[in-house]
Amino acid sequence: MLAFEVHLNGKKVCTAGIGEPGVISSIITWVLGDGKGRPSEQEQVGVRVGGLISRTEQHVTWFNRPLRRGDKISIRIVEVDDADTPKKQPRESLAQRRRQQQAYLRRMAKELGWKIERR
Repeated sequence: MLAFEVHLNGKKVCTAGIGEPGVISSIITWVLGDGKGRPSEQEQVGVRVGGLISRTEQHVTWFNRPLRRGDKISIRIVEVDDADTPKKQPRESLAQRRRQQQAYLRRMAKELGWKIERR
């Protein structure tokens, strides 16, 4: 299977591979602000290696941590028989997803000056 072999500062941290239809991603982020679009002096840098198992719609993570200036990340695309087992994240329930959608709708309606009416 195709996999991402990820190293941090020369040390291997994971080999991320699914071996079935899905997604694997390695993301390095830099954020300046409070995460909500408001100015702040808070700076965050991090790396996440994760993905999605399509069959089960399960989001998974192999590695997730903050970074510091001078850290070196390297990713090598490899063919392996076995990859590291991801840290599976619990799948949200339909009720949780519904509550999140409703909360988002209420926030957007408020932002747009709309009024929600139930029928």
